[in-house]
Amino acid sequence: MSRLESHLPIKYAALSRPAGKRWISPYFQFIWSADPSVASEPAGLVFVPPNTPVEAPNNPGTLISLRFHSDFLASLEEVKRLGRSLRVPLSDRVKKLLEFAAMLPEDAASSAAIHLSCSATLILAEMLACIDRGEMAFGSSPAGGKPVVLMNGRSLIRAVRFMRQNMSNPQLSLNDIAGAIGYSPNYFCSEFSKVFDASPIRFLNQLRLRQALKLLETSEWTVEAICRSVGIAKPSRLSSMIRAVSGLTPTAFRRAKKQQRTG
Repeated sequence: MSRLESHLPIKYAALSRPAGKRWISPYFQFIWSADPSVASEPAGLVFVPPNTPVEAPNNPGTLISLRFHSDFLASLEEVKRLGRSLRVPLSDRVKKLLEFAAMLPEDAASSAAIHLSCSATLILAEMLACIDRGEMAFGSSPAGGKPVVLMNGRSLIRAVRFMRQNMSNPQLSLNDIAGAIGYSPNYFCSEFSKVFDASPIRFLNQLRLRQALKLLETSEWTVEAICRSVGIAKPSRLSSMIRAVSGLTPTAFRRAKKQQRTG
């Protein structure tokens, strides 16, 4: 171990590509997918405490596990009580660090130990900054012996795409969305909420509201036509949603946007 590495709060232990669908490590882990279309998503990075069972999604071959020691983390009471994984929001800087680590073959990782220790330390700094900003929290939910299930980030992408494509259906339900990507409604709702900090139906309604506001601003459609387009059953419901975020009725919102454009 180099002198610099001895002063870091994280010390690299191993970089591996787990072959099985389940494993337990005595180390802390950052786990992500080497598939860029998954790793770039909000669900792409997971922090796992030591001795926490991990269950991979259907395609574990794309996963990378960066394992490390950290006396600093081990000393935190919040981490001692954690017993579960944490989804870590990805900044552009963290994405670049993950790309660097993903390029290393396992047999070459030991020669890059100092670089991996520094990378993991920077990821930890980003994670703690997110906690400080209230974007994520350690919490204190015990694992109860159940494995951490790493929901495939691609599944979340498909779920959001399905919502966008089918939002015009006012009857679109949690069962419909979960079924479209092959998960049970309860599990899907739990995992989706961890990543997006909103239930799937609340997220769907946010998509509907954003699209309705865009149509009010850019089209001459009636409020009734916009409701049909975004899957909101009643114009009065859309009016309530718009008033909640802008303090204006749909007509007043459209007028205000038009005045902004014309100066």
